[in-house]
Amino acid sequence: MGIGPTCSVSDAITVLKYNSARVLFSEFPEPKKKFWSGHFWSSGKFYRSIGSVTAETISHCIAS
Repeated sequence: MGIGPTCSVSDAITVLKYNSARVLFSEFPEPKKKFWSGHFWSSGKFYRSIGSVTAETISHCIAS
């Protein structure tokens, strides 16, 4: 499933979480047994617009 221009932010996060977990578990199957119910990500989501902050602020948050 791809992320198109009409995809909601919530749906895009769901796709990214699903695909990243699928790739990780296909390459490293052992940890799947240690996660609750075999899920890598929690069901929650958080997203926020970053249009009003500088690139320096974003870099600092990522580094922290």
